[in-house]
Amino acid sequence: MQSSSQLFERRIELERESTSLGIVRYAKAQARADEADTGPGRRLVLAAAADTGAAIRAFVADADTGRPGKRHAAVKWLKEMDADACAYLTATICVNALTGKKAHVTGVARSVASALAQDINYKLLRDTHKGLYRVVQEQLKKSTSAHHATGVMNHTLVKANEKAAADRAAGKPDAKAEMPILAFDARTEVTIGMKLIELFIQATGLAELYEYRSAARSSLTVLRGTPKIMEWLEKAHDSASMFLPVWLPMLVPPQPWTTPTNGGYLTDIGGRADLVRTRNRAYKAELANADMPEVYRALNLIQGTAWKINKAVLEVMQQAWEAGGLIGGLPDRELTALPDQPALLAENPEFYREHHADDFKAWKRSRAALYEQNARSVSQRVAAAQKIDLALKFRDEAAIYFPHNLYFRGRCYPIPSILTPQGDDQAKSLLTFAIGARLGADGVFWLSIHLANCFGVDKVTADELIDQLAEQHPEVIYDPGQDRDEFLLQSGERRLVLLLLTRRRLDLDLEASREGLS
Repeated sequence: MQSSSQLFERRIELERESTSLGIVRYAKAQARADEADTGPGRRLVLAAAADTGAAIRAFVADADTGRPGKRHAAVKWLKEMDADACAYLTATICVNALTGKKAHVTGVARSVASALAQDINYKLLRDTHKGLYRVVQEQLKKSTSAHHATGVMNHTLVKANEKAAADRAAGKPDAKAEMPILAFDARTEVTIGMKLIELFIQATGLAELYEYRSAARSSLTVLRGTPKIMEWLEKAHDSASMFLPVWLPMLVPPQPWTTPTNGGYLTDIGGRADLVRTRNRAYKAELANADMPEVYRALNLIQGTAWKINKAVLEVMQQAWEAGGLIGGLPDRELTALPDQPALLAENPEFYREHHADDFKAWKRSRAALYEQNARSVSQRVAAAQKIDLALKFRDEAAIYFPHNLYFRGRCYPIPSILTPQGDDQAKSLLTFAIGARLGADGVFWLSIHLANCFGVDKVTADELIDQLAEQHPEVIYDPGQDRDEFLLQSGERRLVLLLLTRRRLDLDLEASREGLS
């Protein structure tokens, strides 16, 4: 039996671990993401876009003054484009390049110009084929790859023009005009992109061009961040990682909430979790002056409830997960294999695409669907593994607690997010009350009602519920020679009937689970 001081020390250590886990998680997410998609990166992009937009407008205005002299080749393009859109795309690609390894400036320039052309084409598609654009955008919400989304949009542009041409050739009165798809050649891409990079550097001071000489003595001009901005980025990421902890359950009762900033976890090692989840400072200031004892009381009662790991369920869940999942709501632990390439396609791709076009399209669609399904299921597999790992971590604890706070609408939620009493069915099944209590006079009855509801028999009266379950499993509650209606109408036995029925449903479900495991 651990003393309260030992539990307290272990709790402090767990809060330190929450911060460490958050740092690791942040580092992994940062490695997978583009710099412009991180918190510090977004701040840089927004600030840089405003300054770069002003620089683009000034450049175009200066070129249109009518002064003698040769104008830059990029002017004729930039004067026709939206300066703010150009600036945002330029800033996004340049910020991504700052932390890349040896970002060749020519490649960055071509990426900038290509992004501008794509943006113009996509806006033209949106304005010309509004319905088609909405459908494609809705489909792309499920996409897990920016490269895939770009490919889909470019394919849609081509197909829209092909359909417009076919409709016009067929003489259809509602045929749409073909869209003038913008595509820069390589030289123009470099010309436009290099000018925008130059304006980005002059306006923001975030980057510089550096001539890098390789081991083979060839020189390479790269775009890189200035030492000052790289130091800022490093500190910003370090700070951000400290304040995104992986919140864990507590081993001692949470600190009672007494003010909007005082409650829950014992320390602010991983950052402060406030009473209400909001960034609105005015709202937080208003809360500080609010008198709400009943809110604090309700929240403290909820977070003061002791839980523990349900070891029996954990053992079964472990076995199911190690067997490959797909039982009790667990996802498939392995990726679904993509369909093999048809033999003829491998032997003669051009012939197969031309003479088996429908089969080729069906094969591509099936591969794409399974690829997207596998990509989307990654988070489900990770979540299942995390819940089991966390349950193993706390399985021998006599009691664990979940600090709670409020959503800005007033709903109460646990601060930890992986394994909680308000989680999915897996999370809920892994937890049980640490301190039991007798069901009381009506406890068995209402527990049975709840169990029946879990099996999909709900929104009916208790009597109707019993009758429905009795229809499904009459063998459980009466003998063939007995008058069924007379038996069911004996009110004193209705609770027992309901309990037997729900127990039978549980037994059947457990039998099915065991068969699946075997």
